[in-house]
Amino acid sequence: MINKARIKSLLLIIISGIKIFKYLKSIIKYINQIENYSRFTENTTMHPSVQIFSEAKVENSAKNPELILIGKNSAIRGQLFVFGHGGKIQIGESCYIGELTRIWSADSIKIGNRVMISHNVNIHDTNSHSINPTLRHQHFCQIMLSGHPNENNFDINQNLF
Repeated sequence: MINKARIKSLLLIIISGIKIFKYLKSIIKYINQIENYSRFTENTTMHPSVQIFSEAKVENSAKNPELILIGKNSAIRGQLFVFGHGGKIQIGESCYIGELTRIWSADSIKIGNRVMISHNVNIHDTNSHSINPTLRHQHFCQIMLSGHPNENNFDINQNLF
């Protein structure tokens, strides 16, 4: 025989468990957003009004926050990356960098004010890989072993002719 009171109490326990799970999930999401924002404040110089979305990423291999500048009222959803051997990214005021967009700099990239960049856009100021197959392979091996180098020892113009 089915005990209606027991089923009701089990359903209440399940519903409470779901509510707790959703609450914990929202706390974890909030903590991840705080950590991501912290990474941006450590690796960039940005106006306090800048919006950093949870999917945004920043990598500053040079470890110099002055190399990535973000102007007021801008919104970042993509990736900003500065190579260790050089590079600078300047994003003006009221800009939007779309989701999955990659802005990688080994020299200098400057984006003016009120610029909107869509999702899945790649902006690079360097080819960064030699067209010489031996040098390109050496460069690849170095990146796989120890990350992007702090010096550009693999000049893309070497041995062109």
